[in-house]
Amino acid sequence: MVAVAIFAVLAAMAYGGLNSVVRAQIAVRESSDALNTLARALAHFEKDLAQAYSRSARGAYGGLEPALVGDSNSLSVTTMVITASATGPSASPVRVRHSLAQARWIRAQSAALDLAPSTPETARLILDDFSGASLRYLDAQLLEHDRWPPANAVREGAT
Repeated sequence: MVAVAIFAVLAAMAYGGLNSVVRAQIAVRESSDALNTLARALAHFEKDLAQAYSRSARGAYGGLEPALVGDSNSLSVTTMVITASATGPSASPVRVRHSLAQARWIRAQSAALDLAPSTPETARLILDDFSGASLRYLDAQLLEHDRWPPANAVREGAT
């Protein structure tokens, strides 16, 4: 009888320990998945910036926008996109916008570089339940700005 009681206590302790290990493994897997998703999102963002193209673009209503323009919640950049066709791969400039709003990170790509009011845009959710992030910009003197181009920057073509 005593042996059965000791066995029951040991079995209960072993079950509790095994249950804790399984819960910890699930928590680690969930954290790892979230970290992998964030790493993929940052890789897409880095790729857009690495393929930035120094060409201004026309906005939907004809205004000239710098090749890179942004504030703390969004960034628009002219970037090169490589597409495959029957004649082989080709690169073409497109306008890409990353926006952080309502706890969501969205990447939108315009079908054309110079936009018209009806130019379609393809938006894709990069991360959901994403908060606490903001964009900051460094200039050549390593000064931090909350928008780009900075308010005191000399514009192209200005006299």
